[in-house]
Amino acid sequence: MADLFWLSEARLRPLLPNKPRGVPRVDDRRAISGIVQVLISGGRWMDAPSLYGPRKTLYNRWARKGAGHSLSWQRPAILRPSSCSTARMPGIDACVGCTANRDRHRNDAMPPIWLQTLAAIYVPLAIAGALLVLADIFILGRRQHMAIMEAVWPLTMLYWGPAGLLFYAWFGRGMARHPDGHGSHHGAGGDRPMWQATFNGATHCGAGCALGDFLGDWIAFAIGFTLFGSELGGKYLLAFALAYLFGIVFQFFSVAPMKGLGLRDGLVAAVKVDTLSLLAYEVGMFAWMGFRAWLYPGLPPTTWSYWLLMQVAMVLGFATTYPVNWWLIRRGTKERM
Repeated sequence: MADLFWLSEARLRPLLPNKPRGVPRVDDRRAISGIVQVLISGGRWMDAPSLYGPRKTLYNRWARKGAGHSLSWQRPAILRPSSCSTARMPGIDACVGCTANRDRHRNDAMPPIWLQTLAAIYVPLAIAGALLVLADIFILGRRQHMAIMEAVWPLTMLYWGPAGLLFYAWFGRGMARHPDGHGSHHGAGGDRPMWQATFNGATHCGAGCALGDFLGDWIAFAIGFTLFGSELGGKYLLAFALAYLFGIVFQFFSVAPMKGLGLRDGLVAAVKVDTLSLLAYEVGMFAWMGFRAWLYPGLPPTTWSYWLLMQVAMVLGFATTYPVNWWLIRRGTKERM
C-alpha cells in the first residue's frame, strides 16, 4: 500500500467526457488512477488496492472503452513525471507513476497479435459452421432422428469450429428425406460404434453447458457480477447455474421421448443422467478459464481472442466429460444416442 499512482488534474481532464450524462459519476481521479496503477504494475484487476474503489468499477470502465480506451493511446504521456501529483490523499504516502513498476506491465494483459489474428479468423468460421449446419438441417431437410440434436449440433459447431464439421459430416448428419416424406438416418445409437455414441452423448452435454457458459459470461460482464469480489468467481457461478439448467432441459428432451416418460419422471431421469456428466465437463472448462484469467486478466468478452480461448475451454470440457459419458452409457445409466 506504500506506492500508489495518482494522476494530476492536468492529465485527468482530457480523459473525461465534456458533457457527462446519466447517473452521478464516481471519483474520476480515483478510478482512472486505479486503472493506470493496474496497467503499469502488471497485476490483476482483483489485486488493485482498495483505496481506488471497487475493482469491478475499474475493470468495467477500462473494458468498455471509456477512460481505459483513452489510456491505451495516451499511456506514454500519462506516465511521464509531470503526470504524477504529489498531493497527499488520505492513507497515501507516495506516488510511483515514474518508478520501475511501469516496466512490469504486461502489454495491457492482451494476447499476442498472432493469437488475435487467429481468433478473428477462427471464431467467425465457427459461427459460419453453425449456420451451415442449421441450413443443412432445416433447408436441405437433413433432419435428425432425435429432435433435440437439431439444436445440439449447431451449438457444438460454435465451440468446435471447422473441426466439428468433420464429425457432423462423418456420423452426425441426417439423411435426406424420401419422396414419401419419411427420412432415413445414420444408424441409431445401438448401431453406432461405442466411440461415436459416446461422442454424441458428450456433444449433448456440451451443448447445454456451452449455451449456459456463453450466456453466463455475457450476463456477468453486463451487470458487473462478482462472487466475494471475484469477477472470475461470478462467471463460474452464473455459468454453472445456467449450464446445469440448460443441461437438464436438453437431457429431458432426450431421455423422456426415448423412454416414454412424463414430466416429473423425465426430469428426475435427466438430473440423474446429466449431473455427473456436467460436473466432469465443467472441471475441464473451469480449469482453463482460471488459467486464461491469470494469463490475460483484463481480456473482455467483446474481443475475438476471448471467445477463441473460451472455445479451447469448451473443447477441454468435452475431453473431460467424454470418459464419463462412456462409463454412463456402458453401465446403462445413459442411453446410446
